[in-house]
Amino acid sequence: MVFLPIYSTEASLILTEANSTGYKPIFFGCDGLDGILGVKNFNKELAEGVMLLTPFSADATDEKQYLLLKHTKNFTMMFLTSSQQMRMTVYIFLRQQLKGRSQA
Repeated sequence: MVFLPIYSTEASLILTEANSTGYKPIFFGCDGLDGILGVKNFNKELAEGVMLLTPFSADATDEKQYLLLKHTKNFTMMFLTSSQQMRMTVYIFLRQQLKGRSQA
């Protein structure tokens, strides 16, 4: 596990370099990474599996968080008003859902 207590721009460089060398640890960071999906020229697939310290998780099994995502009908409004962290969480959640459908 590699802890990245840094900002998203710097973290994107580390993830890119790690990928190019075949290094595949579990990356863990905190709120400084919440904008990583918006870093220019960053391959968003490299953020797959990155763990963030946050009170919200797309992988959570608790009913309230699941229902929040399931019943959110206006994603456009959420994107306009939410943080990058929430956008990343929704992105990961939707990718997981699409992967699940393609395997069914």
